[in-house]
Amino acid sequence: MTHETMAGDPMDDDRIAARAARLATLTSWHADWSALRVAVLGLGVTGFAAADTLAELRADVLVVASGAPDERTQLLNVLGVALVQSDLSDVPGELVAHRPELLIVSPGFHPDHLLLRWAAANGIAVWGDIELAWRLRDKVGIPAEWLLVTGTNGKTTTVQLAATMLAAAGHRVAPCGNIGVPVLDAIRDPQAGTCSSSNSRATSCTTFRAQGRGHSRRGRASA
Repeated sequence: MTHETMAGDPMDDDRIAARAARLATLTSWHADWSALRVAVLGLGVTGFAAADTLAELRADVLVVASGAPDERTQLLNVLGVALVQSDLSDVPGELVAHRPELLIVSPGFHPDHLLLRWAAANGIAVWGDIELAWRLRDKVGIPAEWLLVTGTNGKTTTVQLAATMLAAAGHRVAPCGNIGVPVLDAIRDPQAGTCSSSNSRATSCTTFRAQGRGHSRRGRASA
């Protein structure tokens, strides 16, 4: 049976509003992320990068995944991050008990996945790695400019082409997202522009803003 609401703790409007108010303040690496209860869905390259980053920020992190490579499981232990392995056919009890204030969803989770429906029913914010990285892009100085590529077909080719052109023009560039390094790793280089290939991941962005037309849009800070 799927948990539709948090067991024993129905979420009232005031609590949801207070949680949203705190998340609204988290628009910088230098904000206070400590003790924020976060659940990361998935332990692929993106999920691990999110868990690693949030652990560095001293958030209270729980990873929920259907599979976990031994190497990443061991690294989570070193980071002090809890892991729940589940077939995800139901909402794990450990996830309910964690009472997350935020879910970070890895690519591959369809928007109507039961865990995301559970989050929506409980007023829990859902971000992707792009949204998290956008908020944290000031870790090491003035943030680099971003170029976001989205669409149905040709994203990877477009990112590779854009990265090649920027590099040829003398710019430092870090292709990331669906290709290259995780975007949460790319933001640690303050001098490298970022090309992010994304499709459904862009739907979980709340503060990321872009300027421009067509499928290539240059990201600009909005907060």
